[in-house]
Amino acid sequence: MRQKVFGVGWDILPNGQTGMSFQAYEIEAKEKYEESQWQKHLRFLLELQIGDFLWIRDKKGEFYLGTIDGPWKYIAEGENMRANLFNVRGCAWRGPFKATDVPGELHEARGLYKRIKGPQPYAELLRCSRLLYEPGSNYAILPDADAIRDDLFMYLSPNTCEDLVGLYLQNERGYSMIPTTCKQSSKRFEFRLIHRTSGEPAAAQVKKGKSCIINLSEYKDDGIQVFVFLHGGHYEGDLPENVEVISESTLTKFADDNRAFLPGTIKNWLDLTNPEKSK
Repeated sequence: MRQKVFGVGWDILPNGQTGMSFQAYEIEAKEKYEESQWQKHLRFLLELQIGDFLWIRDKKGEFYLGTIDGPWKYIAEGENMRANLFNVRGCAWRGPFKATDVPGELHEARGLYKRIKGPQPYAELLRCSRLLYEPGSNYAILPDADAIRDDLFMYLSPNTCEDLVGLYLQNERGYSMIPTTCKQSSKRFEFRLIHRTSGEPAAAQVKKGKSCIINLSEYKDDGIQVFVFLHGGHYEGDLPENVEVISESTLTKFADDNRAFLPGTIKNWLDLTNPEKSK
């Protein structure tokens, strides 16, 4: 952060000198490292383009967002040696960001850093990175500048839609979410709930995407209250008595009325798509 760089290790001490050329570094590295692993890391570092976004997280679980703004260089002195940070690129950083303010996909990323290139499959991450990196630019920098501005859900990832549905059911409908039910790798529902007064169980299914389908009749025999939300896809089957479809307008109004306790992953986009209502 202090040096405004992003980098990796793979030193070539004692022969490597600060400021040496990459050609000289490569010769030494090939002699020192027989494995190809160092080449994989250096290739990644060199292939980063000016303007590419990078997310990193520290040991406290806080996130930082950077954009590459300089060429490769080798530093073999001082704190770089102590931190094993020899091969670096210039990188302008923003942060820290709280875990609740960054896209859920970043929490699932392996390792301590993630490159965001786009647009697919990182469309939501790319849009969010642009918004957080240059908050003053807001709508003008988004790739969807011609889209309808009040469509909050086009900017939310599937995971964030789940968060919004969960917050709504807990705060407006009297349910408590059961955290362990959100962690199943293969599941029929996104999460399960229990009503705080009646003790009645419930469950929620949330999907987002043009190819997504929710067959309402599949939940007829579940024997519990089922809440469903779908954006971009379509519903099939008859609506059973135990199933309730949550509308986009209901969730948008809930979010608009409760901005104070929304995570940044929702509030930032709400402020953007409904700027006249921002506090």
